[in-house]
Amino acid sequence: MKRITSPTPSLAMSKTLTLASIMLAATLLTACQSSGTNATSPGQAVSGKAEEGITHQVVKADVDSLTETRPLVGSAAELWVNGMACPQCVSNVDLALEDLPGVASTRVDLGSGKVYVTFTGDKRPSPYQLREAVRDAGNTLVKLVVPSAK
Repeated sequence: MKRITSPTPSLAMSKTLTLASIMLAATLLTACQSSGTNATSPGQAVSGKAEEGITHQVVKADVDSLTETRPLVGSAAELWVNGMACPQCVSNVDLALEDLPGVASTRVDLGSGKVYVTFTGDKRPSPYQLREAVRDAGNTLVKLVVPSAK
């Protein structure tokens, strides 16, 4: 009986598989990105324009507060995110937020379009950092709620 062994992959085959893996990952990470961001005009409510998925109605002051660069205070935050339409959106937002300083965990509720973030340690992200992470994931952060200390 002749034994059949699998040949060791060549360097060219390894590079091809690596490139294919990278292309697949990039496709998955961008597969569900919305068609646009959520711009606001002064004094107007934010409506979500061309985004798919959940669209929150918020006021300009909510959106303007997301430019703050000072770190948050507190142990948790609730993020209202426009444009999350599928499980891949959830994964993209989750991964982007977990890379921020001080983020201990995230829980994304696709049905409500909200993300619940808990923090640990001394470092905290700023509202601006949260907004940019959500934007990098292909969605739009339109409101941030930080529970008051009890």
